[in-house]
Amino acid sequence: RPIYVWSEDSIQGHFVLCYLALVLQRLLEYHLHEKGIDFSTEAIQTALRSATITSVNMDNTDIFIKNKATEGFTDILGVLGLEDIPPYGKKDKRKRAYLHTKK
Repeated sequence: RPIYVWSEDSIQGHFVLCYLALVLQRLLEYHLHEKGIDFSTEAIQTALRSATITSVNMDNTDIFIKNKATEGFTDILGVLGLEDIPPYGKKDKRKRAYLHTKK
């Protein structure tokens, strides 16, 4: 997709975001490799994209239902020491789910 950035600040900001994304990708690849999991860049991105939820409003209460993610996503969570979100629940509970590490 074309990105329309004209000002110097916008160009620098776009570069920094792209560079940061690359660094995070390579860091994740490194940590996975250290644990004996060799995922390609495409496999990591596919796994991360598979982590989705469906938002539902029932009786004026926003809830979520976790969609099935790939096994690769579960592997990534394990390497990062993160817990997965529950299969369903109130939206306010999912916001902090990935901020807690496993004990």
